[in-house]
Amino acid sequence: MKKILLTASIAICTMFAYGQKSPSKYGKSQITTKVVGEIKISDVKLPEGNKPLELRSLRMRKLDVFPAGIVGIHSHENRPAILGIIQGKGLGVRSYKEPMEEAAFSEATLEYNSFIHYAYNLSKTDTLRIITFDLLDDGSKQNNQIYPQHMPLFEKLKADEDPFYVFAPKLFDHEISTQLHSTNIQDIKFPKGKATFLERHLRIRRVTMPAGATTGVQNYSNLPSYIIVLKGTVEVKNTGSNTSETIASLESRSLINTGKIEVKNSSGQEAIYFVTELWDPADKNIR
Repeated sequence: MKKILLTASIAICTMFAYGQKSPSKYGKSQITTKVVGEIKISDVKLPEGNKPLELRSLRMRKLDVFPAGIVGIHSHENRPAILGIIQGKGLGVRSYKEPMEEAAFSEATLEYNSFIHYAYNLSKTDTLRIITFDLLDDGSKQNNQIYPQHMPLFEKLKADEDPFYVFAPKLFDHEISTQLHSTNIQDIKFPKGKATFLERHLRIRRVTMPAGATTGVQNYSNLPSYIIVLKGTVEVKNTGSNTSETIASLESRSLINTGKIEVKNSSGQEAIYFVTELWDPADKNIR
């Protein structure tokens, strides 16, 4: 499992850059925001001949893993992703040449390049719900061709009868996969003068809001995003179109190709949500 490890100095920079544990300037309450998973798109190395990242889809899907359920061995050589835990005790992960690790509620793991793994629900009684935020080749034709989906390391482990592959579980009937959102990268409108797709970071932010708190109006035109609520209820207002939607726990919305957005905790309790986004490193003001 690949994790983000922050030194003390980096953690302090993150606190100020993303507003972590800082008073909200939009009210008396505090809003905390933390980046729980981040991949530089320029760091993704696909196998030769596979579909270029800019021709893929930006997808968010939900996986329901049954109690004590197993997600069989698979490769992320052709599918860079960030996985986030949205409900349940947590996920145990066993990856090739790495020790067993765990991810708890509202945490995330990084899955890209030579990452091959299997996983399991840590609870024997409760369903585990996770999201994957990935750059997917859905098999559709681009540039008048269907691209191969090479996974050379995975195929080598299989051909060599490597013990990691041989003894890994290969079950996929312990989970239910539901696509929540998918947008072709070529359909995303990146503002002129801002970071290109390949200059951006794929990341998940966790936002925690006390009852009644609001982010204030923020411009999402440079932040293609999906939002999913983990706890409580939030109201998402698009001030440009003068529309408002209430999003309950485990519900999601697309904020891609939108403009000025305000998110408010409309419940009487703490709310937690994930923002899955294509972040421009020059943009330090989004919380």
